[in-house]
Amino acid sequence: MGRSTETLRFAFGSPEEPASSVWRINSRNKTGDVYIHNAPQFGSSIHIALHASGRFSLKLASERFKLEPPFEYQRGFYWGPIFFFRKFRSKLPSIPPSGNQDLINWLGLPAKNNLFTVTIVYAPVGVELEPHPFERRIGRILPVKLFHQEMSLHVFLVHRPLQPEERVVNHIEKLDFKGGQPTALDMIRISKTEVGPSAIIHEPYEISEM
Repeated sequence: MGRSTETLRFAFGSPEEPASSVWRINSRNKTGDVYIHNAPQFGSSIHIALHASGRFSLKLASERFKLEPPFEYQRGFYWGPIFFFRKFRSKLPSIPPSGNQDLINWLGLPAKNNLFTVTIVYAPVGVELEPHPFERRIGRILPVKLFHQEMSLHVFLVHRPLQPEERVVNHIEKLDFKGGQPTALDMIRISKTEVGPSAIIHEPYEISEM
């Protein structure tokens, strides 16, 4: 009997110097739904759901927020949420990896004045979707469904220069934990991109003096 869930794991940085917690992309073989999260202990209550119906959402505890639907960038091919990562200085390390580290695809770090994007692509089953010269595939292809049709899920990493407007950091979250400072932290924001899909953005932050 085959597994009921297929999982692809990736993280920014390296096993020696993690720059993010580990992201997990889980595909449910029975339903074709996809769930994305980076906190295993809270995965059931905090996650991104890419349902086979084409309805995408973010779940935070008992609340659910609508995300942008799959974006058809060419006929029959769709983008899901896109990850954006650049290296920021922070006073706290990222959440350490859990589970079997041999299963994690470590992506390294972008060069100075460069950016990583991780793109989730839905493609028809049997179509050979090869990365462009500026891309590389992350892990293996996952069986999924979109609009209740059998599809293949591809995940690609792009390493590109920062655009002029991206070089200036306009948003820095200042955090005050009111007497109890954590030992590790990831800051993540979810918003819409200019082309349509939702964006999962790793954010810079500052810790307020205690």
